Amino acid sequence: MKVNSTAKHFVDFTEAEEDLVFRMHRLVGNRWELIAGRIPGRTAEEVEMFWAKRHQDQ
Repeated sequence: MKVNSTAKHFVDFTEAEEDLVFRMHRLVGNRWELIAGRIPGRTAEEVEMFWAKRHQDQ
């Protein structure tokens, strides 16, 4: 099974990053580039994948 780097980064989201994603999403919606710009080292794709994974489980 091959794991890509984006999947690795999903696991590495810190509690502070998760909190920021949730707060920013409440303010700006699905503007992943804008949200990722507030989290050093994160891409819009990583943030969007994190969001999708979190809401897939609900």
